[in-house]
Amino acid sequence: FHLVHASATNQYTDVVFYLDEVGMLKRLSLNTRASKYAYLAGFNPAPQFYGDIFIGRLQRKPTLRHKSFVLGIDTAPDAPWLQAATLENLQRQMELNRMTGRSDTQLAVAGDGQM
Repeated sequence: FHLVHASATNQYTDVVFYLDEVGMLKRLSLNTRASKYAYLAGFNPAPQFYGDIFIGRLQRKPTLRHKSFVLGIDTAPDAPWLQAATLENLQRQMELNRMTGRSDTQLAVAGDGQM
């Protein structure tokens, strides 16, 4: 699950969750901390994640390399990458909309009156 996609504004750095995609079917516990990170990154409503989540960061340019997180600094709710994530995700969505001819910023959710 991509929290942040690589772009020029973040030095081409992806931030991703590695997760068990069938965690809910396995009846794993809800991971509220992961949902909070997604919310802080601009996902509203935040997705629900189940089970253990591993967060990773990859820099894609000039060469592909893993970038470690510094516990307590890069994992804090006010970490610089997380503060910039909402705007970066919105800009990415707007660019995708421009390329595909769509005008919405978020897909309609069943039951919200937009379907």
